[in-house]
Amino acid sequence: MCTTSHLDNCLPSLDFPANPCHTNSMKTNNPYVNNLLEMGYDIKDTQTKATKKTFPCVIHGRQFDTEEQYLEELNEFMCGM
Repeated sequence: MCTTSHLDNCLPSLDFPANPCHTNSMKTNNPYVNNLLEMGYDIKDTQTKATKKTFPCVIHGRQFDTEEQYLEELNEFMCGM
């Protein structure tokens, strides 16, 4: 371990992986993802990209004819929480 008297001569610590977000052995905060990782899935298998919504669309039985209508109602919902 480095002390303040010889910090210039110290090598970087190798205690942690360089990019811990992309290691399969690292646990996440999501218990569902952790379960999939324990089952042998790769972390990339648990991530999905968001898709662009096309309008008109129906979400949980609600019809949205335009993106503006969707965003307006989403804003009203979020502000009312």
